[in-house]
Amino acid sequence: MPFFNARKPTGPAPQDARILFVHIPKTGGISLYSALAAAVGYDKALRFPEISKENRQKYLAMSVEEVRGYRLLSGHFPLAFYLKKPVSDYQVITILRHAIDRELSAYFYVKNWKQHPRHHLIGKMDLHEFLEHREKQGHANWQCTMLSGAGSFEAARRAIDRHDIFAAPIEYLDAFSKVLERRLGLGPLSVGRENVTGSRLGVDQVPDDIRRRLAVLTEDDQKLYRYVRQRFEREHLGGGQPQSTVTADGRVP
Repeated sequence: MPFFNARKPTGPAPQDARILFVHIPKTGGISLYSALAAAVGYDKALRFPEISKENRQKYLAMSVEEVRGYRLLSGHFPLAFYLKKPVSDYQVITILRHAIDRELSAYFYVKNWKQHPRHHLIGKMDLHEFLEHREKQGHANWQCTMLSGAGSFEAARRAIDRHDIFAAPIEYLDAFSKVLERRLGLGPLSVGRENVTGSRLGVDQVPDDIRRRLAVLTEDDQKLYRYVRQRFEREHLGGGQPQSTVTADGRVP
């Protein structure tokens, strides 16, 4: 599927409700996108579900007027790619997930879905082989990379400040939705649960050595997740939820 644009009649949304949703894979983004598309109008929402050459060319070929005719842009493109078009005034949002849990979810999702473009490769691997495959790639800090173009926490943190990215951890998705309603004049957002990975192991169910190696591979993504979680708790939950003390470099002392 090259792109998704569901055209159904909906009520009008505020004229200034323009959103760029950087959907990091396996972070629960389909559910939020569906709710946002319903709120702004399905005919004003555009999502690219695949990071394919075809989709990249399609986005780049769109005129400025065509791109800005959508109040909601989303998909698995990195932020820098979206910004090749004049959309810097859109509110950038994203959802993060604990890095080890995201890696496991991605592995089981690709392994169990035979139609996935990478199933022919990942589907044959057990968890140890998948980990070796990821280690050969160097790092797995995909959440940092999607936001900043680099797999480092510091680069991602600078990107959050520079582009005023509004981010939250997936476990606060409902609270995040409520804040979006107030901040963007949307709502109410009805966020369900879609595209959930079925049969899979949780973080506490994998062998200790797998967990330790995944922790090394995703070190900067873990820092980013902790940083964003603490910031969201502090600014939007008023300390009402248990929170970790996170240092400037994303460490829990």
